[in-house]
Amino acid sequence: HGAHDLCCGKYGYAYYKKLHHAAKDKENVRVWMVSHIGGHRFAPTLISMPRGDYHGHLTEEDIPQLLNAGLTHTALAKKYRGCSLYSTVQQVAEGFGWEHHPDATHVMVDDIGSDDANVTVRVQLPDVSTKVYRLHITQSNTPHMLLGSCGAEEVTARYGWDVGVVNNQ
Repeated sequence: HGAHDLCCGKYGYAYYKKLHHAAKDKENVRVWMVSHIGGHRFAPTLISMPRGDYHGHLTEEDIPQLLNAGLTHTALAKKYRGCSLYSTVQQVAEGFGWEHHPDATHVMVDDIGSDDANVTVRVQLPDVSTKVYRLHITQSNTPHMLLGSCGAEEVTARYGWDVGVVNNQ
């Protein structure tokens, strides 16, 4: 799929073939190739269903973990890009939970305020206790300069997010 982006064409199809071959004897696992899901600079990328978790910068070494029916966040934490079920603000909140508790077993985001900037994050820890954060999230005024794609020489400004902890329990 190099017509839309070089990264997708360079990494995507080759990774699809390897993953498809590795999954051929796995029960209840289907591997589909899609033309484009965004995030070129993270290629090769993958969406795991049914939850819609995005992963990027995948390698051949990641395939056994991807095909494990009991996939946990910690298995591919550094490759995790977010959940498609969440809005951008919710994804930022989820990222806050994983960043502050990398050993967590689950991070759930709920209770979006009417202004879409106030979010509650529940982090389940290995000892089964739960940490709850009330966050206020706003778009940053400070740009981060990023390469647009693999092999790209142009740099583009992307604006991140500021996260303030309003309350935690």
